[in-house]
Amino acid sequence: MVDGLVENLIPGGLVRLSKNGWINTDLFFEWFNNFLVNIPLQRPVILLMDSHASHLSPQILELAAKNDVHIGEKPSRVNFNSLLTPAWQSNFIPQTIINSFRKTGIFPIGRYAITYQAIAPSLVLERPQAHQQSTNDGNTT
Repeated sequence: MVDGLVENLIPGGLVRLSKNGWINTDLFFEWFNNFLVNIPLQRPVILLMDSHASHLSPQILELAAKNDVHIGEKPSRVNFNSLLTPAWQSNFIPQTIINSFRKTGIFPIGRYAITYQAIAPSLVLERPQAHQQSTNDGNTT
């Protein structure tokens, strides 16, 4: 294990390495099971990720369906531009910029524009690890 990767790891975090440094189906399956244990119990959940072959095994897709996790593919670079350009053109206007600066307290300076609750640590990290996890064979652990 590379020194420093597990220092200060968040509760429920997982560090694994492959021999070649790239993700593979086994590592992703282990990560996905860990993901299921550490996300809120409320479902459905949407997981956006790239379309790397290690992420799209039948095992993963079946486990996701059993746990009401919907896997979506993030837009490619080409699709991203076609999605971003209209949004950018309609929202990157003077009034939106002015409102953004005011709402965040940048200008005029507003020390309390963003509440403590808005920047507080996630409660999910503080949740006990007491619920069960479904595995690929239908058993619970």
